[in-house]
Amino acid sequence: MRPPGEGYRGHVLLASPLSDRFSLLTAGLGAHEWRWLGAVALEHGLARGVLVAMAGEGADLKPLDAWLKQSVAQGLLVSVGPTRALALTSAPSREPGFAVHPELAQLVLRELTRRDALSAIALATHGLLGGRSVSDLGLALQLGDYRTFARRFSPERLPRQIPLRTAAEWLRVSVCEPFDAAWLQATWGDEAQVVATRVLRECLETASPCQELYSWLSERFEELPEGEDQQELAGLLCEHAVLRGKLDAIPKYMLHLPRGTALGHGAAWAFLTGDLALAQGRLDELFGVALKGRTDASNRRGPLPQCGAIAPLLALLLCSRDNEAATALAKRLLAVGTSEPERAAGRAFRLLLRYLEEPETEHERIDVHALTTEGSLWETLLFAHNVELHQKQVETRARWAQHLVRRAVPWTAAGYVWVARQALRLANSLSAEYAGQELERLGGVSQADASALSLWELVAPKPEWQKTLQALAAVSDSVSEAAEASLRAIWFVDMADGSLARPALSELRLDSGGWNQGRRLPLSELFQMREQLPSEDQRVLDATREIVEGRREFLPDAIERLIGHPRVQNGARGTAKVEVVRGSCRLEAEEDAGYIRVVVEPAGAKLGVNVVAEGEDRLVVYRVTEAMQRVIDVLPHGVRVPSAQKAEVLRVLGKLSQSVEVQSPELGAEQLVEADATPCLRFALHAGAWQVQAGVRPFGAQGRFFVAGVGRTSLSFVGATGRLRCERDFERERVGVDQLIAACPSLSLAPEETEEGRAPHELDNWVLSEEGVLVLLSELRQSGLKHELEWPESNRMRLRGDGRSALRGRLRVNKGWYLATGGLQIDDVNEVTLNELVHAPALAGGRFVRLENGDYVELEDRIRRVIAALSAGAARAKPKGDLKLHAGAVAAFEELGRDGFELDAEVTGWLERVKSVASKSFDAPTNLQAELRPYQLDGFRWLCRLSELGLGACLADDMGLGKTVQILALLLLRRAEGPALVVAPTSVCSNWAREAARFAPDLTVLEYTGDNRAELVEQLRADGAGKLLVCSYALLQQDQAKLIEIAWGTAVLDEAQFIKNSQSLRAQAAFRIDAKQRVAATGTPVENHAADLWSIFHFINPGLLGDFTDFNRRFVKPIERDGGQTPEELLRRVIQPYVLRRLKRDVLQELPPLTELAHEVELSADETARYAVLRKQIHDKLFTGWGKRENKIEVLAEITRLRRFCCHPRLVFPDASLESSKISAFLELVEELRENGHRALVFSQFVDFLALVREQLEERRVTYEYLDGSTPQAERQKRVDAFQNGSASLFLISLKAGGFGLNLTAADYVIHLDPWWNPAVESQATDRAHRIGQRRRVTVYRLITKNTIEEKIVELHAKKRTLARTLLDGGAQAETLSADELVRLITESPGE
Repeated sequence: MRPPGEGYRGHVLLASPLSDRFSLLTAGLGAHEWRWLGAVALEHGLARGVLVAMAGEGADLKPLDAWLKQSVAQGLLVSVGPTRALALTSAPSREPGFAVHPELAQLVLRELTRRDALSAIALATHGLLGGRSVSDLGLALQLGDYRTFARRFSPERLPRQIPLRTAAEWLRVSVCEPFDAAWLQATWGDEAQVVATRVLRECLETASPCQELYSWLSERFEELPEGEDQQELAGLLCEHAVLRGKLDAIPKYMLHLPRGTALGHGAAWAFLTGDLALAQGRLDELFGVALKGRTDASNRRGPLPQCGAIAPLLALLLCSRDNEAATALAKRLLAVGTSEPERAAGRAFRLLLRYLEEPETEHERIDVHALTTEGSLWETLLFAHNVELHQKQVETRARWAQHLVRRAVPWTAAGYVWVARQALRLANSLSAEYAGQELERLGGVSQADASALSLWELVAPKPEWQKTLQALAAVSDSVSEAAEASLRAIWFVDMADGSLARPALSELRLDSGGWNQGRRLPLSELFQMREQLPSEDQRVLDATREIVEGRREFLPDAIERLIGHPRVQNGARGTAKVEVVRGSCRLEAEEDAGYIRVVVEPAGAKLGVNVVAEGEDRLVVYRVTEAMQRVIDVLPHGVRVPSAQKAEVLRVLGKLSQSVEVQSPELGAEQLVEADATPCLRFALHAGAWQVQAGVRPFGAQGRFFVAGVGRTSLSFVGATGRLRCERDFERERVGVDQLIAACPSLSLAPEETEEGRAPHELDNWVLSEEGVLVLLSELRQSGLKHELEWPESNRMRLRGDGRSALRGRLRVNKGWYLATGGLQIDDVNEVTLNELVHAPALAGGRFVRLENGDYVELEDRIRRVIAALSAGAARAKPKGDLKLHAGAVAAFEELGRDGFELDAEVTGWLERVKSVASKSFDAPTNLQAELRPYQLDGFRWLCRLSELGLGACLADDMGLGKTVQILALLLLRRAEGPALVVAPTSVCSNWAREAARFAPDLTVLEYTGDNRAELVEQLRADGAGKLLVCSYALLQQDQAKLIEIAWGTAVLDEAQFIKNSQSLRAQAAFRIDAKQRVAATGTPVENHAADLWSIFHFINPGLLGDFTDFNRRFVKPIERDGGQTPEELLRRVIQPYVLRRLKRDVLQELPPLTELAHEVELSADETARYAVLRKQIHDKLFTGWGKRENKIEVLAEITRLRRFCCHPRLVFPDASLESSKISAFLELVEELRENGHRALVFSQFVDFLALVREQLEERRVTYEYLDGSTPQAERQKRVDAFQNGSASLFLISLKAGGFGLNLTAADYVIHLDPWWNPAVESQATDRAHRIGQRRRVTVYRLITKNTIEEKIVELHAKKRTLARTLLDGGAQAETLSADELVRLITESPGE
């Protein structure tokens, strides 16, 4: 300990980004602010009221509140809830709390110590908080006074708000967060090395972060003189190196270890390197003859090597030999631990060995909650390994897999790489699905090394027959053991307190054939002779532990293992024999003068093993379980209850008797009743799924639940009528449950799920989804078998109806809407309306629907078809009332008519009109100056039919199939209906004007541009027939007030994906257009997600898909979240009549083939290094100490920097001198194309990148044309015409400016310099060359930079292409990218 005011005063904080940030945040703080800040840091979080009290009565609180607000905003403080902040009283408080940012808390305390201000602050907070203050603990550690800290620390005194619960964690945080060698040495002085070693040791047991401390001690190791200190540190560093997987460091430390310990670490090192044979060889050298199982006198057991944290690894290596001697050594190796984590690991290992030997019927489930509070590293892994070998319950394995991943991720972050990888391998073995989900949720990255050896393959479960044979052999050995043994132990008990004294070793005298009285000897010496003693003595010795080298002590379990032992004697009376018997701790109830007295017997019992002496020759040993201890806590002195409350007492005792022993002879004799064998299914919610267990309740609903045919046959129970007893009929129970399982296919096991040597009925646990439970309830109802169901109180599922309920319905017309009325009669009283059924969430493909009250209804196939038809055509309606259908839901009307709905005359008339128009033929206008191809004529007729019915259309033909000429034919046919409006992107407007003049000269084309736009509007108002106005989207948005006043005969949106965002001003303007007929033309009606469709359909057929909120609920979210086929199929049925989509490969047989190639570009070594640095910088920016950034725009901006670097380093680092590998690859490709007479279109989304490409082309005198968004409209066409006429071999085009509206068939190659997010945009650009008029094969090159984000974007292209197929052609799930998925593009390597 250093004197106050000395040592660290002259030192400064280590220069680091953290200390720089701390200095910046605390610069300018006054005395008051430092006092508040120190108080918050010392107490690990304070409520505002405490800081107000520190400010003093009557003080102006504005400075305090301003400082708190500013500090939170800057990150010096963080806001916390009342559960994390100490208030002035222990009563619950709602006032805001504050804590110092975890990275800065210790820096605050160190700085205040340097200023000699911390002691005064500690006194102040202690004065306000009293005994709940922990300021004295933090002060002691800052002053380097560990003795004071250890004396005052107690977990019981810590308020629940304090996150640190152990002394080891307090010390570790004080030293390591952050680690500062100068502070450590100045504060702790000569004890610095001891404190650092202590922290490093305790970190090892729980895999806590201490990387900088570990590195510092590694550096100091070489400076230490040879001796015990260096040897101890060498062992500790070697253990760390093993768990961290630092193979190079292990041999260096082994040189300074004793031979035995070095061999142990050498075995671990060999295992890590993958050499199992060498590892076992090292163990042979270490243990010698002991591994051969010799029991002669020469095999005396000496001290074991000090292997600490790697002892479990060596123990598993020993167990892999599968012989008794090696297993015994493994147990010894883990029995010498002195700390609680080491003892916990030993217990977990012994349990593993026991499960390996015991039959499966004796195995109990090992739950995650069995771990100790500290949850040591090896205890967790060994318990999980035991579960992996012996537990088959899906939910248990899943919980352990998730728990291991939750431990492995911070282990990896703390540097324990090897053990974390082993944990992840074990988690995958337990449940790959749940482990993967948990790893993804935590943002971890699997670092499994397939070439490394797995710890979990060393020990394998034994088949049941082998366990049986071993048990028989043990029986045989015990029979002959008495004749063979020449040594045995005599155990002495102090009858005053039941404690064990020093035992004696008795030898068989060969001359007389009798046993001598024995000689007393230390427990450790007797333990060394363990293998030569009978099994009953070995069991007692197994319940001992080594406290220091050469000394052992009894565990509490030892006295319990003396029950029935033949050689127990009274320690005070020499040879007086003592009988040790098993007793029980019980709850007794008896009549007592008008009262019922309830007490716990024996009195004074406490948790664990208890001993009671009954005279001088009898000892009763009993164990108090945790359940009984809770009863003792409630009844420390018993209770007297009036006899009038007898029924209530019986009810309570009846429940308690299921978990603790209850004796009540005064409340009546036992009554024999018949055991209830009715199958019972118990349901419980866990981790978002339903766990279902089959069994029985022999005493009915009030009794305990048992697995059928398993457990005790004779049962007792205290019920409302007194003490009951029954005898279970296992066969009857089993038959009943098996019949129920056989009648329910959802509970029947597949053959591969039945384990070898295990009957299928032993697997009476299932994990079902919500849909699975509903299917099960339906199967149970249909089975007709008697059964009972048990549900959690607040989560009961009720299935209404029987799947054949009566449905009635009627369809009529009212104010242009088609109204569906009716409902489903589910019983004699209740009916569910059609509106409720349509809007209720559907499960299992529509077989079940969930009602508003939480009940479920099962629907038969016919009713499901009706509901599906109504869902397809329903608009959003009020929760109550009739269901509104759009006139365009023709398919729904036909389906309802077939399924017995009553249709009124107007509905029938509408359907007949639809049929009539469908068979009507339309000829192309004679004044159309073009001959339509067959598929174009089909498209024209399709447009005419929908126009005849007054329904809008979406012409979604592939790019280059002539959508324009098909629409012009429709406009010619409808020219008498009024003026026509075509809205298109600015770059395409002139193309529409040219195409109209060419193919439809009878239409008067007006280009809505320039200063005479108002005059054009007036012309259309005066006489619009035969006139066609071509307008850009920008001017539609700008002049919408003028344009919406005109009654248009036909309105056309070209490239309709421009209004995919329904909230944009552009889309809102389009929706307001007044037109008799509406047409949308687009080659990509769906680009990113299903919501794109709603906007287009809201233009062509308003109301058909309901409002956007309803559409999002019914279709978008189910498709993108679940990928379910039902919502996809419904949506396709709605839109199919109004979307016509043909692909070039299907209708243009004469079109030359298209070949698409990925041209990989490899970065140079300098580029690769710079890219890695950039990626690391971006990762650190997105993953800060405050968590992961969730702003999608910010994430996209950082991704764009990576993408631009892939094109050219200068796009991110303007001063970079590096050359671009992508440009070099592009130039090589250009030379090859030019040599072979090819011409190419070159696309990039980055105009500044195209500028760098142009520099290189000009330097090499390669001719090119150029076009981007700044090119004037008139100049665009000139450059297109020039290229088409052969002016250049290349045409450089920005992706968005030239992706549509251009005809560039003179090119037969297309080069995409960088991948865009949406492949549809790239396809549009490619179709500038691959379209009608192209006569040569077209080849597309995509330049993709290897091992970069560009590869991840290409992987996304497959998902985007799936989206259009999902809704237009049918197919798989479509999805969008969240912020988390964008972040993974940066954090994951390509291919992960």
